[in-house]
Amino acid sequence: MAVVDKVVAHGGAAEHHGSNADALSGKDDAIAMVGEQRHAIDSAVAARAVRKIDWFLIPAMIIGCKSSASVSNPRLETTTRARAPTLPAGSIIIIIAATDWLTDRQDGLVYYDKAILGSAVLFGMTKDLDLAVVDASTTPPTTDTRRLSWATSLFYFGMLAGLYPMTFALQRFDMGRILGAVVILWSAVCMLTAAVTSWQGLFVQRFFLGFVESIIPTGFMCIVSSYYTQSEQSLRQSWWFSSTGIFTIIGGALNYGFAQIKGGGLKPWQYIYLLAGSLTFLFGCFCFAVPNSPVSAWFLTREERFAAVERLRHGQTGVRCTKLKASQLREAVLDVKVWLVALMMASAYTVNGAVSGFGPLIVSTFGWSTLASILFQFPLGGLCFIVILATGYLGSRFNNIRIFMLIFTCLPVIAGCAIIWKSEWTYHAAAPVIGYSITGFFGGTVSLIITIGMSNVAGHTKKSFMAATIFVAYCVGNIVGPQLIFSQTKNRHYPALWLGLIICYVICIAAATTLYFVLRRANEQKMALPEDESERAKLAFQDLTDKENPYFPSAFGLNLHGNSGSVTGDDESSCSESPGRRKSYTVISSVILAPSRCVSWFGGGTFINLLAIMFEKATLIAKVIGYSVVLIWGEIRHAITAALVRRRARWFGATAGPDRTQNIVIVGASFAGYHVARLVARSLPPKSPYRVVVVEPNSHFHFTWVLPRFCVVKGHEHKAFIPYGGYIAGAPDGAVQWVRDRVTSITRQAVTTQSGDDIPYEVLVIATGSKVKEGLPSRVNCTGRDEGMRRMRLMQDEIEAAQTIVIVGGGAAGVEVATDAKHLYPDTKVTLVHSRTAVMHRFGKILQEAAQKGLEKLGVDVILHDRVVAEDATAKTVTLQSGRTVSCNGQINCTGQAPNSDLAAALSADVVSQTGHIRVTDTLQILDDDITNVFACGDVVETGASNPNARVAMRQAMVVAQNVLQVTRGKQPTHTYKASWADGVIKLTLGLDRSVVYTGDGSRELMFHSKEKDITLMAASAWSRMGQKPYEDDGDGYTGPEPPIDATDKYA
Repeated sequence: MAVVDKVVAHGGAAEHHGSNADALSGKDDAIAMVGEQRHAIDSAVAARAVRKIDWFLIPAMIIGCKSSASVSNPRLETTTRARAPTLPAGSIIIIIAATDWLTDRQDGLVYYDKAILGSAVLFGMTKDLDLAVVDASTTPPTTDTRRLSWATSLFYFGMLAGLYPMTFALQRFDMGRILGAVVILWSAVCMLTAAVTSWQGLFVQRFFLGFVESIIPTGFMCIVSSYYTQSEQSLRQSWWFSSTGIFTIIGGALNYGFAQIKGGGLKPWQYIYLLAGSLTFLFGCFCFAVPNSPVSAWFLTREERFAAVERLRHGQTGVRCTKLKASQLREAVLDVKVWLVALMMASAYTVNGAVSGFGPLIVSTFGWSTLASILFQFPLGGLCFIVILATGYLGSRFNNIRIFMLIFTCLPVIAGCAIIWKSEWTYHAAAPVIGYSITGFFGGTVSLIITIGMSNVAGHTKKSFMAATIFVAYCVGNIVGPQLIFSQTKNRHYPALWLGLIICYVICIAAATTLYFVLRRANEQKMALPEDESERAKLAFQDLTDKENPYFPSAFGLNLHGNSGSVTGDDESSCSESPGRRKSYTVISSVILAPSRCVSWFGGGTFINLLAIMFEKATLIAKVIGYSVVLIWGEIRHAITAALVRRRARWFGATAGPDRTQNIVIVGASFAGYHVARLVARSLPPKSPYRVVVVEPNSHFHFTWVLPRFCVVKGHEHKAFIPYGGYIAGAPDGAVQWVRDRVTSITRQAVTTQSGDDIPYEVLVIATGSKVKEGLPSRVNCTGRDEGMRRMRLMQDEIEAAQTIVIVGGGAAGVEVATDAKHLYPDTKVTLVHSRTAVMHRFGKILQEAAQKGLEKLGVDVILHDRVVAEDATAKTVTLQSGRTVSCNGQINCTGQAPNSDLAAALSADVVSQTGHIRVTDTLQILDDDITNVFACGDVVETGASNPNARVAMRQAMVVAQNVLQVTRGKQPTHTYKASWADGVIKLTLGLDRSVVYTGDGSRELMFHSKEKDITLMAASAWSRMGQKPYEDDGDGYTGPEPPIDATDKYA
């Protein structure tokens, strides 16, 4: 019988057995197709299968690298990624891998990504996203590029987070579907880079980009090992990995072209990312067609699939196993080979992290123009391309030379770093450019590391772990590299960078030498064992590790037993576990081992500091989440209580208002008082003798947060006045009495209103808030909605008519009015005067800097450490304390808020502090042992809150309400309030379309930038929250007296 006939026969048998699920449960696809015995295959069929696989995978991988490269640009990485030694099984996979890699790595896209990052920096990304901070206080001014370094590093933190889970998910589930979905998500993240408007947004984009891309490199490495023998992997891997060099050139050419774009609505670097994302999307769609292994390769015929699988038997290379095996994970964690490879990768890739992303920037330091700096990427890319192909070819052609070649390729990189460091950086200097170009040898180093690592482990779970660990180390290198660049050492040629890279490559040489002897010893031990061909054939697809399989040849660059390569475990066919092995699990903790071990060798301090900072931020975020959970739980608990009260009132009735003779009087119904009224009224038992009496002079709830915006922007002033009543809806009948009046005096038994009524109380809550002499934009200073709207329109008209305007006060109101006015009326000269050394002085440094930058970006003049002492309306000027005169035909005062505590002073002589705040206990009772039934909350109290605001007031209101309810039950108040850093969370607008959200706990700060799409600042949500349908209002209907007009309130 001809060999082909045997193949057909076995193909039929495979299909028959493959249909018997019970008989083959626990076995992999390769076993189902070729069985456990060795079969002869037609060499012509095998060659045809390899040729088809090559044409399907390699071009796609190279193109994918190109796509990836584009994508990589979007990342703005200052580092490039390393190519996986072997790519996955489908061309689509390859494409994706290439795409991802090239964009993130040094390979094709990846390198292109790096190059693009550096090019994007030259094209204005640094300025547009504030990635560099210039310190003008030094001579000469210095530029801090740490944000740019972080933009690069955060990508790899995202990859670190995703590598192990993504890798094992790829092993466990359908490859094509996972790849397709993740790559399309990747393309979306990439294209969205063009929409990033701040360095904080870029940081977030970079992290998530790294997370989704983490599936690509390791997946392709494992897939390639499933299609090619060990001896074939080196050359095939070099083919697509060489796209690093190709796309460094192509990427440089594209960048050069984009630099010529002078028109259009986007910046050149934004076009780059849009192109990259679009190409990646196309590859993502194609990825859905990637087969899981040669067993299911739809582009091969049945005979070709059989040959493609059987040819892998001799090298003990499995196909695919979807079961995760704990024993293989344990072995991988304890295998010294894994960590030596990880150490080499981390060391080798520091150059990628530092030089690839910052390359054009460094070259421009030698006196070359922006475009010339980009063109100098060509020789580096060309050399990288040649070295990768040469090492791949030689590694597959000659035995025992891969590690030697790896050591050899390290030497030019060391030389290049030394040349750059020690040569003269004169105008158009040639030596540093030459040194920069020969660092391209590192592409060959990385390519060999990947091939050596993947060809020396077997067992699919262990291979997955090795692949993930290689790229964890890759991430470490890319993270550490940029941190070696200290902009202030530019005059000394960045000594920390070049010395650090030299040390890393010395470490790489030492680790490679150690690995050589480890592999040599393992191979000698196995070669001394007797060989049984039938047993060898049987074990080929049993998913055994390199240590479990006595026939696995360790490949340190040699071709043993006719094969050079790695023995990967059985794949989908031999998922059965050896006796005594327990159910598999994934060791997540091991993700930390590679970075920590590698970093300890080089620049560990920088990386540890980086981790410490990230840990602090994560801790702060966790605290914010915990704080939010507590608040949400309080709301849920109140909602449940209110629902039960309503149900009881409906079933058993409620005490009528006139019969409720014991009053809980609440003076003031702003954020604190209104919230107390809501919580108490909706929680009082239906038959309770208590009722809530709210005394409030205003016709509407004043939503003070939007006042600065609506004092500038016309047509929305009515939205700042929310009708009262809806917030306490649902309280039992008779539980609430609303008195629209002003309290003029308080005794220990009753309050007296402006109309002359005395209202006795059993419990009193003072929530009178704060007051401002000049009213708007902080307070309205009137009780009627219509009058308030009139005053707001007066301010709007004044701002619109002013040619020059002075804003006094650099707190939140002053910053918001200034930025809104300048944004709306860019031709108006706006000057902000603040008596402190920084705007937003009560907050942390990063918010102060963000506010200052936001003001300056819009063109607002900021005068600090000075104050207005006189205004001359005739001369249209204001005089500052320093003697400086500022011309203006409009002045808006945003200072002078003071606690409205006059009523409390009559209760006790010592209850009001020197600052005018009401002193209270932890239970928010006023600080007088003789008065236990009076509480206070909101802006009027002294609690140590660093940033009194609505959030603080409402949290205090919750404490007061709980204590008041205890009093109504005859109990002593026990709930306490402690000032919390989380109360100080603030959202600050910096113009009509930008804002920042900030919080800090004293030692750590957290801030997020965002775009504002709602000109009303979510006023509609506030209306809904207050129980009112947005903007439906019948007016105030108030004809009573307004409060006395303060002479300083020009809008009255």
